[in-house]
Amino acid sequence: MSEFSESWILRSKNNEDTRSILQKAGIGGYFATTDDWAIVLTEQERELLRAFPDIIIRYNFAENHGMWLNVFDGGTQIAEYSCEFEEMDEDDVASGINDSSISVADFAGILGCSEPDLSNALHPSTIEDAFEINRPFMALLGIPAEMYEWVSFNYAADRDDDTFTKI
Repeated sequence: MSEFSESWILRSKNNEDTRSILQKAGIGGYFATTDDWAIVLTEQERELLRAFPDIIIRYNFAENHGMWLNVFDGGTQIAEYSCEFEEMDEDDVASGINDSSISVADFAGILGCSEPDLSNALHPSTIEDAFEINRPFMALLGIPAEMYEWVSFNYAADRDDDTFTKI
C-alpha cells in the first residue's frame, strides 16, 4: 500500500492558542505541535483558512506520485509548489518540479529557513532523492516524521499513539 498524507501546517508558537483558535472556529479534527508549527488534520478547509490569520501550508504527499504544497497567508493562497514523479525524466529531475509561483528566497523568508537549505530540499538532484522529497522539507521546519508520514484526517482515528490530540 502506498502512503498518502495530507495535513495543514500552521505557523504557531503556542499549543493552547492554536487549540483555542481551532475550537472557536468549530474546526474538528486532530493536531500536534512543534516549537514553531502546528500540524492540523481536518476536512474543514475553508473554516481553517478563515480562522487562522498567519501562514498555512497545505501539505500533500503521495508516495508513488509526488509532493504538493499550497502556501496561504491570511486565507489567501500566495504560492504553490509541486514535485510530480510521473512528470520527471530520469535524466532531468527538474522536469517534474513546478515552483514558478514564488522565488526560493521569498519562500525561505516565509518559512524562516535559509535559502540554500530550502533550495536543496525542494530541488532534488536525482530521482531517488525526489522520491524522499518530503523528508528534507519537513526537517527544515523541524517537524518529526510521526507528524507527516502516513497522516491524514482519515488515518488519525486509527492511530495508536498520542502524537495527535483531538480538537
